[in-house]
Amino acid sequence: MESYLFLFIPTEEPPNYMSLSGSEKQLYDLITARFLATFLGPAEFEQMTVTIRVGDETFKARGEKMTKLGHRAVTESTLTESTLLPSFSKGQKLPIRSLHRTSGETKPPARFNEGTLLAAMENPSAFMQGESKQAVQTLQETGGIGTVATRAEIIERLFQMFVIEKKGNELYTTSKGRQLLKLVPEELKSPALTAEWETNLTKIAHGKMKKEAFIQEMVDFSEKTVNNIKKDTTKFKHDNISGKTCPDCGKFLLRVNGKRGVMLVCQDRECGHRQNVSQQTNARCPNCRKKLQLRGEGEGRIFVCSCGHREKLSAFEKRRKKSTHAKADKRTVQKYMKQQDDEPVNTALADALKQLFDK
Repeated sequence: MESYLFLFIPTEEPPNYMSLSGSEKQLYDLITARFLATFLGPAEFEQMTVTIRVGDETFKARGEKMTKLGHRAVTESTLTESTLLPSFSKGQKLPIRSLHRTSGETKPPARFNEGTLLAAMENPSAFMQGESKQAVQTLQETGGIGTVATRAEIIERLFQMFVIEKKGNELYTTSKGRQLLKLVPEELKSPALTAEWETNLTKIAHGKMKKEAFIQEMVDFSEKTVNNIKKDTTKFKHDNISGKTCPDCGKFLLRVNGKRGVMLVCQDRECGHRQNVSQQTNARCPNCRKKLQLRGEGEGRIFVCSCGHREKLSAFEKRRKKSTHAKADKRTVQKYMKQQDDEPVNTALADALKQLFDK
């Protein structure tokens, strides 16, 4: 950043730039550059895509050329080296200088975690290949699937229904979830259906469609979907049946990976019996400091770590009480604060600002 930037300031009196320390000058230059950038307009550049055929293969090269720096003239950190391409004409023949044969394997897309799934629900356009541009644009304008207030609730509901599970930070579909995806019609598995409904709601808002017609359309769609599912002869199979029976209804319990641990749940939803097998906790292993799992029920519960450490819950509670890192109560904290000096210990910034304004 050029030193002349300190002359352009939005204050009535210029600061003593030369008296600032190195870190203060860097901070001041960043603020000044950001202020100036708002007056310099957008940056402009030309994009070029070149398609080249070699035998039966097609290759593409993309590049850009900056034609007007705009705000980037003073925002040095945003200046990046662009891929510059020479000028070409349509039908031009190019000499092949060399060929290199390489081999490799493509990697599958990364699995969703809760954060990336929320982002995909907000902007699902990347998962709508083959859909109309109007449907993609509609979802972009309306904010995607769900709302800010409901997206996390939708994901939580998927956990509660045991159609997705968590392994580490990544999300996986369960056997139940995969079977459900095969059962439901294609329309319910595409964001395009949400886009279609949003389009109809917009038409209603602008008086181009009657709400009664939209409601009837929804009723007809629901009836058709339910009837098709009833006629389907596909049988749902539990592949996670445990050897334990439900203490309430006697049916075999299902072993499922919940969001916070492993559970045994009754396969009869009307029964609703659930019991914890293991639960991820915030307690730390005394050996490797990893989070401990709490297994079992009642007085026999034990903490287990992947490093091999095992500890009864009762022993863990006794060890925690003897710990020297026990939390201080509110009265102790207030007493400690009163014993401290009124003035803060580190006043470097305050002193620097005082000297600056005194001048």
